[in-house]
Amino acid sequence: MSAAATSAVVTVVTRSHFHRARCLLDSVQRHLPEAGRFVVLADRDDDRRLGEQDFEVIPVETLPVPDVAGFVRRYHAQQLCTATKPWALAELFRRGYERAIYLDADIVAYSTLRPMVEMLGAATILLTPHLTETPGGDVFESERRILLAGAYNAGFVGLSRGPSSARFLAWWQDKLLHDCRVDAALGLVDDQRWLDLVPGMFDGVCIVRHPGWNVARWNLDRRPVAMVAGEPRVGAEPLVFLHFSGLLSGGDSPGQQRNPDVTASLAPSVQALIDDYAGSLERHGAKQYSQLPYAFARSPARFRAETLYRMKARARHLVHAVTSTAFRRRIRLWLQERAAR
Repeated sequence: MSAAATSAVVTVVTRSHFHRARCLLDSVQRHLPEAGRFVVLADRDDDRRLGEQDFEVIPVETLPVPDVAGFVRRYHAQQLCTATKPWALAELFRRGYERAIYLDADIVAYSTLRPMVEMLGAATILLTPHLTETPGGDVFESERRILLAGAYNAGFVGLSRGPSSARFLAWWQDKLLHDCRVDAALGLVDDQRWLDLVPGMFDGVCIVRHPGWNVARWNLDRRPVAMVAGEPRVGAEPLVFLHFSGLLSGGDSPGQQRNPDVTASLAPSVQALIDDYAGSLERHGAKQYSQLPYAFARSPARFRAETLYRMKARARHLVHAVTSTAFRRRIRLWLQERAAR
């Protein structure tokens, strides 16, 4: 059995984004056909409007998330999708796969994914950095935005079965159970900022700097995409997967087009890929799926409970800050300066 046959790819979406998942997994089928393909549905399909698919759909409420009923109502739709990632990856291991790959639903593969699987034969955790070299333009501003968002993009995580990946998933699950949110004061950006700690805390981490992995709006200025003999390439390397986050306008409505605020300065080859992607979303059911309502509304009681949790978290943060040695030292120095005047 090939390594790819013991591997699986998973994404997480709501019903209104199901066309994105279909588009992604169709590209995975072309470029890693032996791998299992899964969608964790961060939603419900009680009326079966998703239809029969050639991949497996796993309802989020069937995952072993603590207090899953509270979990699905804790977050808004996008946050629920991001918070579910570590449980989605763990589910692939529970089903017997040796290699588990998460990809955001707004990604498309353009060349073979087998090198990804092969790298997981030696590495335990694969991550892709947002930047692999100094960005162009306003360097300070570009790099500052990445510092705030996190060094590694959470749209891709690759894992191989082992003690290190198990510890990583348990740790990430613990962080995202309640704290998958944006709070600049606490250094939180949904699921992503936590990944900054992973290379220092876990064994077997490989940072993939291949220019064709996770090409996206935040690195396109340093990763020029061109068509060579009908195939997209990034310099001398193949384009492996392109992350379309922010490259389309129109929200989640059907008939999406290139986002002119972002794409006007991009190369014609990239603009053509974006146009092809918009067309692919239409063919994969954008008109049908984008209108489907979201199942998990946040109840007033749940909102009050989570607000109380957030207040307690901030209080703990404040207590830690004012009782730290550094804080006491600053107060002591300030008092000494006041006394010396």
